[in-house]
Amino acid sequence: MSPVTQTQQQPPSKISPDTAHLIFRPYLIRAGVALAFGIFSLIYQAPDLMDSGPAWVNVSCAIYLFLTGVAMWEFLRQEPVPEAMRSPLSMAAAAWVLGPVALVGAQLFSAGVMATAIILSLALLVAGIAQLVAGGGYRKEFPPARDWLIPGAVDVLTAVATVIAIFVGADFHNLLGIVGSAAFIHAVFCSIPGVGYYLDTRRARRRGWRPKES
Repeated sequence: MSPVTQTQQQPPSKISPDTAHLIFRPYLIRAGVALAFGIFSLIYQAPDLMDSGPAWVNVSCAIYLFLTGVAMWEFLRQEPVPEAMRSPLSMAAAAWVLGPVALVGAQLFSAGVMATAIILSLALLVAGIAQLVAGGGYRKEFPPARDWLIPGAVDVLTAVATVIAIFVGADFHNLLGIVGSAAFIHAVFCSIPGVGYYLDTRRARRRGWRPKES
């Protein structure tokens, strides 16, 4: 291999500006959704709102899961994402999209706090395991895959905490507090790579790089 070719190659731990340009938005979308839901979960704990029943808990969690799934689908549709990595992350997106359907059904049929806890824990557990599989299995092939390891672990732990909470007498607001607290963690650990990739794109632009589509 010639010295010129070696110079042009990217280090394995780096990603190209084209990749950074395509994937920073899904990270920031998920971070924004998580932050908004986390703030809502804090506001909803106010005494004057706590008597409004489970409807807002089910609906807000459904919206949060659905928009998180939308952010993941946006990530998956980007060309740099390896084909093999799309399978586990598609399972995560499906869990986030199907979970809200079940939550709305639980609300319509007044199924109670146990049903909400089971739905949330299953959706988060499937999504968490899927992210761990994607992050652990493809982090060498596609460095951004490692960004899903901490969110995956957080989702698994949140699922476990949700189940445990039911056995200690948790109510709807306790469930919202658990999921909302985890959302703040997601906001941090999705915004860090998202902002990083955005800044990588800006630095590349200053060096003369331009997106392929332009």
